[in-house]
Amino acid sequence: MNWVNNHVPNMIQHIGQTLDKFGKDRTGLVKYQFNQQGFRSPVDFNFVPEYVFFGNSLVFGIGVAYEYTFPGMFNFSHNYGLAGNYNNDDIFKIIENYLNSDVYSSKTKKAVVWTNRNEENVNSYSKQLSEQGFVQLFCGDLMPYKNCFRAVANIDFDVSGTHMGINTHLATCRLLSESFK
Repeated sequence: MNWVNNHVPNMIQHIGQTLDKFGKDRTGLVKYQFNQQGFRSPVDFNFVPEYVFFGNSLVFGIGVAYEYTFPGMFNFSHNYGLAGNYNNDDIFKIIENYLNSDVYSSKTKKAVVWTNRNEENVNSYSKQLSEQGFVQLFCGDLMPYKNCFRAVANIDFDVSGTHMGINTHLATCRLLSESFK
């Protein structure tokens, strides 16, 4: 089977592991479980999901228990969020892998959160994904295409104080739920 596998080195080195510290979260208060594809999830992504999420460490859920991340709030979802040393080109590469994988379905609801790192190719990526029905959230410059929104501003912070907290994940979940309709 052709699954989506992670290529980001600081994540794939933890395939099948559970860590209590990852990225900017050094508190030891949150568990980070990595599946066999190298993504943060308690399950392997060997099924066609109802929802897929791509993007930055906000999608990954730094400093928040998985079930309180916005991808974790959607049933039958895949969380392809990246954390650590990655950029928008890495995010788009994961999206391309998904679109060519055995878990792709045109019926799946799709969202991406772009980072404000290396934004030079985001306009091109955003235009392509808008045409494919992706909902897109931006931490940097907002693109003028269909289903493009600003990322939710932090209402609260995670346990490390560096990323969005549970209430911000919940607000993002609500925004995406409305956008998927």
